Amino acid sequence: MIIQAANNRLYQRLCRAIDAPELIDDPRFSTSDLRRGHREEMTEELERRLVHRDRAEWQARFDEAGVPAGPILDVRQAFEDPQVRTLPVFWLVTRPDSSSTFRCSMAAGSDMGSGLASSLTVAGPWTRRSTMARRVGSARAAKVLSS
Repeated sequence: MIIQAANNRLYQRLCRAIDAPELIDDPRFSTSDLRRGHREEMTEELERRLVHRDRAEWQARFDEAGVPAGPILDVRQAFEDPQVRTLPVFWLVTRPDSSSTFRCSMAAGSDMGSGLASSLTVAGPWTRRSTMARRVGSARAAKVLSS
């Protein structure tokens, strides 16, 4: 999980959310600069408290407290996220040996809205070079063409 409490206001909210109000007045952590200077100690203090609840419980507490936080996702988890799945910039890619299929995305604001076909050439462990192509605006699966 990543927690963004970079200013004093957010840090105070974080301390209250993790039931550690005593950290607010701890002289090692009283300013952003001091928290950075005592990063290892700060990490230890946070981890000592965070291990007592699961990620979903902490997320709910942080959301309620107004502390920016969220899970760190691997690629598969990121593409399975309900919010990401609503984006119209996906296409399916199947490995050349057909052993697996995964979703890929172009960043919003790229040339996706131009109406032109886009392609992305990537190197992968399964082939020297693969080209993932999709017709812009279409959410249908695309082929991977190997060279």
